[in-house]
Amino acid sequence: MSKSKFLRRRSSRRSFPLVLDGLPLVCGGTPSNVQSNSDQCWRYHPDNTWKASGTTRAKRVHAASAEHPTLGLVIAGGFDESGTVLRSVETTDDGKEFKTPFGEV
Repeated sequence: MSKSKFLRRRSSRRSFPLVLDGLPLVCGGTPSNVQSNSDQCWRYHPDNTWKASGTTRAKRVHAASAEHPTLGLVIAGGFDESGTVLRSVETTDDGKEFKTPFGEV
């Protein structure tokens, strides 16, 4: 998928951008053509395309994200499809497999 088509598909309900190995990884949010949150992650490739990478454990929007030296990429909080605050944390070191290191809260 081209960069411009990918960016147009994301709505104002933000996904959480991450960087993995120096390349952007975007997970979650609400694609503009559907009414439900996404658990899909997309990774940017140097050939100017976005490719499906993996899926998060929870469908979330407006989550926080950060990089941790031992946990890898950390995704926390946000809201589920009903607007309920999520109290879970997910981690990934490859953008494909996601773990909940602290269990569900």
